[in-house]
Parts: sequence; structure tokens; C-alpha cells
Amino acid sequence: MRISILSLFLAIAVALAGPLAFAETDVIEEQVTEQETAPGPEALNESADTAVDETQTVVQEKVVEMREAVVEAGTPKEDCANGADDDGDEKVDCDDSDCAGDPGCKSGY
Repeated sequence: MRISILSLFLAIAVALAGPLAFAETDVIEEQVTEQETAPGPEALNESADTAVDETQTVVQEKVVEMREAVVEAGTPKEDCANGADDDGDEKVDCDDSDCAGDPGCKSGY
């Protein structure tokens, strides 16, 4: 009877441990498969280089857009009655040649 009980105990132990042992094997196999399909350093470098190139292209396009916007806007005009140098030539209002024809800057009358 001891052999039967021992055999039964071993059968139960194997039955319970079997799925756990196989589950662990499956996990290990998945990890190995993931490692085999993971990109290597060369692929990662190519991916990084591509991302850098794309970013540089976008930045260059934005710089061109900004330059075009500045050219389109032109130099600001001098407001001949606000006490400020609006066009950046270090001359204010009537002292600025841009205001030579302004009625508020005519003198000598």
C-alpha cells in the first residue's frame, strides 16, 4: 500500500508541477524570441540617424519660413509722433529722414 500512496503522491506532484514547469519554459521561449527579433545596434543607429535627419529637415524648413516672414514684413516704418525709434536707425521721429515729408515735422514756418 505504501507504493500506491507514494505513486499517487508523485502523480499528483507531477500533475501540479507540470503546467508550472511548462509555463516557465514558455516564458523563457518568449523572451528568447523577443531577443532574437529585437533590433540590433546597427538598426537602432540607423533609426536614430533617420530621426536626426528628419528633425534637421523640419528645423531647416522652419528657418526658411521665418526668414521669408521677416522679409515679407519688411522694415517697420517710423511713426513720426510717438517719441520712439520705430525703424531701428537710432533717429527718433522728426530727426529720422523717413519723417521728412510728415506735416508734423515741417519747420521754418
